[in-house]
Amino acid sequence: IASLMGISEADKAEEFVAAFPKLPLGKYAGILIAPLDKADFQPDVTLVYCKNDQLRLILMAVNSQTGAMVDSSFTALDSCVYSVIPPLLEGEYRITLPDPGEYERALTAEDDIIFTIPAQREEEFYKGVDFQLQRGGRGSFYYMMKEDFERPPFYNRLFEAWGLDTGD
Repeated sequence: IASLMGISEADKAEEFVAAFPKLPLGKYAGILIAPLDKADFQPDVTLVYCKNDQLRLILMAVNSQTGAMVDSSFTALDSCVYSVIPPLLEGEYRITLPDPGEYERALTAEDDIIFTIPAQREEEFYKGVDFQLQRGGRGSFYYMMKEDFERPPFYNRLFEAWGLDTGD
């Protein structure tokens, strides 16, 4: 199993595989997958394949509703497991790196990343996206590096809260 998983030590490979998230035995008959616009069922999780600038907007949308960061752990393997099972069982958002199979067989773009939305968080998620779009949020920015630039006001508020000097 070590060579299969690309892990150099057999005992570490066994531990890695043993720790895979699993669906409870007997609870689910199977997994039904469809593009969201063609699904004639309510999905338990929705996977969004996005670019980093789109993920930034998604994370800002979630944060606008939760006041919290999205926690994820990362591996370059088994995205089919990690993008579906933990969000389904835990009801939490998740960011997952597409694995080699995603690139080889599903033709996922090299710069895609997966964001998973559990069904119980959909309303919150879409409310956050609407909020970001209404306030002018967008997924890409105009870049211009200046040697000295005016500090955005929220930095001064953070610095003040941390007991640090504020400035221009």
